[in-house]
Amino acid sequence: MEFHDSSGILALDLSRNNLTGRIPEWIGNLSNLRFLLLSHNNLEGEIPIQLCRLEQLTLIDLSHNYLSGNILSWTISTHPFQDNYNYQESFEFTMKNVLLIYKGSTIRYLTGIDFSCNNFTGEIPPEIGNLSEIKVLNLSHNSLIGPIPPLSVAHNNLSGKTPARVAQFATFEESCYKDNTFLCGQPLPKACSPDMPPSPTPTSMNNEANGGFMDMEVFYVSFGVAYIMVLLVIGAVLYINPYWRRAWFYFIEVSITNCYYFMVDNLPILYKFKFS
Repeated sequence: MEFHDSSGILALDLSRNNLTGRIPEWIGNLSNLRFLLLSHNNLEGEIPIQLCRLEQLTLIDLSHNYLSGNILSWTISTHPFQDNYNYQESFEFTMKNVLLIYKGSTIRYLTGIDFSCNNFTGEIPPEIGNLSEIKVLNLSHNSLIGPIPPLSVAHNNLSGKTPARVAQFATFEESCYKDNTFLCGQPLPKACSPDMPPSPTPTSMNNEANGGFMDMEVFYVSFGVAYIMVLLVIGAVLYINPYWRRAWFYFIEVSITNCYYFMVDNLPILYKFKFS
């Protein structure tokens, strides 16, 4: 399939169509293409190098396919949208595991790369760390190797104190925070006031993943195991010790008797009070 006289195409959404084969090279000829969505198909093979010609591209979603090979060096366009374009269509894009629908003027601000759930191999291109304008980057569920390239949050409107220089944040140089007027703290030359708290830094992978100090699934499992263990211990003690067994059954019998007479004595009173 090929589009003729297609230089004016801004968006190409062929997601969820059970497409097979390779990504066609002619897509690289769509010089004005802004959005390319080919997710949830059965595409295979490598990403054609012709796609790197798409200098206007702001969003590409190739997730949930069978693509392989190395991830190419990508650049996301920062060219402003033309105000005379009226975007009537809507796009589906997953952000933080939530499928969102973008339409109207909000599409102008959507920038991202989603190559998740494929068979990509090799290292992450270092150029990806320079995508300062990107909103979403998802490379999960692949077979990538090597180090994580340095990331950059330059050229934004971030504010507050920079995170403590530990773990991955220790690799952030001054250029990574460039052109954020309201940021302060190391490695920036601008010092923060003493009463300004630092930006939150994740203390562990569990806290970052679960958003709290306790894994509730582990808590429920531990509680269930402890409950069963207590019941087994009580049963073992009653089975081994006849005295405690008799005392236990006597206690149960007395409790049942007391409950019975309590109900017999109080139900008529409650019945009369209800209809009085």
